[in-house]
Amino acid sequence: MTLSCEALLWDMDGLLVDSEPLWFLVERDFAKRRGGDFTEEHARENIGKGIKNTVRFMHALFGFDVDVDRDVDELIGDFMARTSELSLKPGARELLEKARESKKLALASSSHKRLVMRTLDQFGLVPMFDAIVSGEDVKHPKPAPDLFLLAADLVGVHIERCVVLEDSIAGVTAGRRAGAKVIAVPEGPLENRPFEAFSDVIAVDLFEAADHLGMPTRSR
Repeated sequence: MTLSCEALLWDMDGLLVDSEPLWFLVERDFAKRRGGDFTEEHARENIGKGIKNTVRFMHALFGFDVDVDRDVDELIGDFMARTSELSLKPGARELLEKARESKKLALASSSHKRLVMRTLDQFGLVPMFDAIVSGEDVKHPKPAPDLFLLAADLVGVHIERCVVLEDSIAGVTAGRRAGAKVIAVPEGPLENRPFEAFSDVIAVDLFEAADHLGMPTRSR
C-alpha cells in the first residue's frame, strides 16, 4: 500500500530516535532508588504516554510517595545526562532527507520541550522540521489527538492530508483519532497490541515505511 500525503508527523522516542532502551534504564534506576522493581513489561505499558504518566504509574504500582513535577525533573535530568548513548533508528535520517524535498515535516512528541530539543540537537535535526510540538504544548497527551492536530495546524496542512509515523499504541491511537493516515513502526513485540486496529500500514522499520510513502530510501 502506498499512502499519499502533504506532511509527515513524526513521533520521537522509539520512532525517530532509539531512546526506549535508555528510558527503561533511567526509569528502572529511578524506581530502584525508591524500592520498586520496574520491569521492561512495565516500561512497554507506558510507551508514548509521557513521563508524568510513568511517575503516576509507579506510584500506583509500588506505593512510594511521588511529587510529579519534582520526579519528572529528576527523570529528565537523568536522561539528558546520557543522551550521548542515543542513536537514530535505522532509516530515520534517510527518510527525513527524502521527505524534506516535497513534504512538510513536524515532530509531535509527548516528551517535555527541553528534552525534545536536547535530543534533536544531539543529531542536528532541529532544522529538518517545519514545526516541533511537545507534550507541554497541549492539554491532553497521547492517546488524545491534540499533539497531531496542533502539528498539522502549525505546518498548514489539513490533518487528513497528513501521515503519522508512530511506534506505540498510544501514538497510533492518537493519529487515528486525529484523522490522519497512520504508519506504525512498532517498538518491541506485537503480541497483545492491536496496531492493526489503528494503523493503515505496519512497517518493520523506517526503510519499509518510506516504501509505503512512495519514497524508497534503502540502497538497492
